[in-house]
Amino acid sequence: MNLIRTSGISLCCKKFMEKVELWIEETKNSIKMSQICDKEVSPMDSVSMVASKTLASNKSGSGVTSVSKRSSTSTASSARLKEEANRAALLAKAAALKERQVLEMKEAQLKAEMEKLEIETALAMSDAKIKVYQDCEERQHYASQSVVTKSSGADVPKLEHYEQDEYSVSSKYGKMSSRREAVQSSVP
Repeated sequence: MNLIRTSGISLCCKKFMEKVELWIEETKNSIKMSQICDKEVSPMDSVSMVASKTLASNKSGSGVTSVSKRSSTSTASSARLKEEANRAALLAKAAALKERQVLEMKEAQLKAEMEKLEIETALAMSDAKIKVYQDCEERQHYASQSVVTKSSGADVPKLEHYEQDEYSVSSKYGKMSSRREAVQSSVP
C-alpha cells in the first residue's frame, strides 16, 4: 500500500515539492545570514552611523531612532521570511495530501471493482456447473428411456434421434408431443 502511495505521486507534484523544499532551504539560509549579520555588526558600527551619531549628539540625538527603525525592519523581514517558508511548506503538504486522497479514492474504487468481479466470476462458475449437471441429467433421462424402449420390444417405438428441448422428441415414427403439450391441450 505504501508503494502505491509513494510511486503514485505524479512527477509534477514531485517537481513542485522539490522546488518548494529548495526555496525553503534558501529562505532558511537567508534568515540565518540575516541573523548572523544582525549579531555581528551592529548598526552603530557603520561609518554613516558614526558620522550621524556625531552630528546627532551635536544637534538633538535623533540618530538613535533611525538605528532602532533599521533593527525593527530587519526583524520584521526575517519574521516575514519565516512565515513565507511556513506557508510554502503548508502548500506543498496540501498538494501532496490532495494527491494522496485521489490515489486512495482510486484504490478504493479498484478494490470494489475487484470484489464485484470475484462475485460475478463465482456466479458464472455456478451457472456453468448447473448447466453441466442439467445436461447430464437430461442425457441420463433420455438414455434410460432408450433402454426401456429396447427392453420392452415392439409395442413401444424406438427413439433413434432426440432434440434437446423440452417440447418435442423426434423418432422414426414422426414427431411425438411432450407431456407438457399434452397437458396444455387438454386444459380448456
